[in-house]
Amino acid sequence: MNPIVEKVYQIGIIPVIAFNSVDEALPLCKALAEGGLPAAEVTFRTACAEECIRKIHEEMPEMLLGAGTVLTCEQADRAMAAGASFIVAPGFDPEVCKHVIDKGGIMMPGTASAGEMQQAMNMGCEAVVIMGCDTAGSAAAIEELGAAGIPVIIAGRKIEAKEDSYYTYVAGDHHEAGKAQAGYLNGLLEKDPALELNVAFIYGQSGSSSVQQRYEGFESDCLNGQYADRVHLIASQYAEFDTQKAYDITTDMLTSYENINCFVTQSDEQAAGIINAIKAKGGSLDDYIVVSIDCSTTGQSYLKSGELDASVLMAMRQLAVSSADYVEAALNGETVEKTNQVVGYYQLVTPETYVEVMKAAGMEPVA
Repeated sequence: MNPIVEKVYQIGIIPVIAFNSVDEALPLCKALAEGGLPAAEVTFRTACAEECIRKIHEEMPEMLLGAGTVLTCEQADRAMAAGASFIVAPGFDPEVCKHVIDKGGIMMPGTASAGEMQQAMNMGCEAVVIMGCDTAGSAAAIEELGAAGIPVIIAGRKIEAKEDSYYTYVAGDHHEAGKAQAGYLNGLLEKDPALELNVAFIYGQSGSSSVQQRYEGFESDCLNGQYADRVHLIASQYAEFDTQKAYDITTDMLTSYENINCFVTQSDEQAAGIINAIKAKGGSLDDYIVVSIDCSTTGQSYLKSGELDASVLMAMRQLAVSSADYVEAALNGETVEKTNQVVGYYQLVTPETYVEVMKAAGMEPVA
């Protein structure tokens, strides 16, 4: 095992930090080290990340430093030059992984499937970040906690645990995510009476109730909506929230259905696969409309480049505040509904609006 990976394993917990200024870096890292955690992952979600890593590395060389939310080869180079010992990405991008490994760096990509893990390992990655969802393991863990009398609040993504095992489930109305996607396409159809949309729909995870509800929202407002006569569902398939699967599915769809001009998908990571597949086939993204969900760091990078036409922001701050309210309710012994919706959780964003919408929701866009 690489010494850096082994050190990460030995420490066990790596605090993830988004600094808003360089002045915050040293005091917080000194406090972490004094508390027995001589490690930090500094995320590239803020403009000062590179300088924070450099300052910590210079002043506290004993601190194990990583760079997180690294989306590009250029960011990876800056992070390693500043003193980062390992690089963490929210998704699996083979180009970035290869670039870091070829330069002798430690790459820890985010993975959402066994396939992505295997690809990362075959490239030389000794560690990955597991992005799990709706897993049997999560449900079993929740049920075990519930049996022990510990109140569990499920936030965001539905986990199919027994209802009596958790305190409450807090999330947005997933239908609204699909309706937001539909609203964007309906706006294009209204603006251009000659526009006909031949849609390829790429679902997230099969068997997920939230994935189905998102589709139902899109179906009701777009496929069966006001402009239904000009919207045609050409193909659909599940990609399991896997970038590579979305890439492979898109490649096949572009070969089989040459008239597709619109891709609707349920995560920005899948949108990345779609966009890269279009480019790999020699197509121009100007000829396609790509709409996704999340407004994640991956999505923001494609919104910024103009390659992603729209995404649906999940306002995580509102979710966190609502979840905290239910923590307090649980501690006070209050009885609440099993499902509680967060108003305004899903909001449409475009390349022109995502920065403003994120800031209004109390979130910091990627620099």
